[in-house]
Formats: sequence, structure tokens, C-alpha cells
Amino acid sequence: MKHTLFLIFLVCTLSVQAKVTLHKIFSSNMVLQRNVDIPIFGFADKNDKVNVTFNGLAKAAVVSDGKWKVYFPKLTAGGPYTLKIDGTDTILLSNIMVGDVWLCGGQSNMEFEFKKSSQYASDILAAPNTNLRLFTVDHTISSKPLTAVASKSQWQVADSKSTESFSTVAYYFGTKINKEENLPIGLLQSCWGGTAAELWTEEGALKEKEELK
Repeated sequence: MKHTLFLIFLVCTLSVQAKVTLHKIFSSNMVLQRNVDIPIFGFADKNDKVNVTFNGLAKAAVVSDGKWKVYFPKLTAGGPYTLKIDGTDTILLSNIMVGDVWLCGGQSNMEFEFKKSSQYASDILAAPNTNLRLFTVDHTISSKPLTAVASKSQWQVADSKSTESFSTVAYYFGTKINKEENLPIGLLQSCWGGTAAELWTEEGALKEKEELK
């Protein structure tokens, strides 16, 4: 009985390890950066075959060290597009836009939630802004760089619900740029109030200075 349970556990474990997945940063409703080659990447077992289709083009990815990546030609702002990954399963992402993507990092000033703003009641969105997309990176502690981003949510279209807990500064910035540039804007919120500057600095850079070791 014990041997049977062990074999079942081993088979299940190998199945999970071999599953072709996308990096967490990719999901439906995302914005991809315009005017640069577009990278799509994720994880897979070395024996898996990964085929990616985007904007009518299909590319076969090479798996190396458990990772895969393909590049698609640069695009101007626009959309929506779909993205399809064929591997152990088929992954289909939809409502993808191409525009400008901004990383919104900082401490408490950047993290301050829109719903706590004095302007929240007057500026809350009456209808979704389909050209403004939001992604929030969770607070995560690690002593070394991670290969995956931590987030309980995926990319979301800006509406009265998705903006509630989003950065006030980032929200107003994205709204302003969206109106001025008239193109899709993606905002990646990665901030943590009260954190020391050393925690955001590469370890090697700190070791270069005797007083910072």
C-alpha cells in the first residue's frame, strides 16, 4: 500500500513539473510595450514542446533549464489581440493591448490606495477605462532574485472596483498619460511603504562599499 501511494505521488509530481506555463506577468487584459520586440516567456519541462501564436504569427519555443522564451516583431499601439500557447495544455489569453507599460515603484506615497484619497468620491470611474490596465505585485520577501512575480491577481481593466486599492499616484498618472497620448497604458504597481533603500539594492552593489557591507 505504501509503495502504491508513493508511485501515485511520484507520477502526480512529475506531471506538475512538466506542465507548460506562462510567467505570471502575462494574462488576459495585459498591455504589451509598443515599438520593441515583444518577449513571451514561461516555464516547461525540457522534453515539452511549446508553440506560441500571436497576431497571426506562430513560433516554436526552445526549452532550456526549465524556461522558454519567444520574441514577436514590434507593433505600434493598438489591439485587442489574442495570445495562444500550445503545450501540455492550451493557454488562451484575450483582450491584449499594445501601448506603453510603466513600473510604479516606491514606498508609502506610491502605495497609498485610491479609495483613501480625498478625490476618490468625485473621480471614481463611472464606466471602465478599457485603455488603462492595472497589475499589482504582492509584498514578497526573498534573499535572492526570483524567477516569478508574486501576485494574487492578474491584469485588470481599470474600473470602479479594480482601482479601489490601486496606487493613487499611479492611477492619476496613468489616466493623465492615457488622455494625453491617446494610447493604451499598463501600470505595474510594485511598492512597499516603510522599506529601507538597502532592501531594493542589489547585494553586489552594497558589498562594493565598505561602509555598506
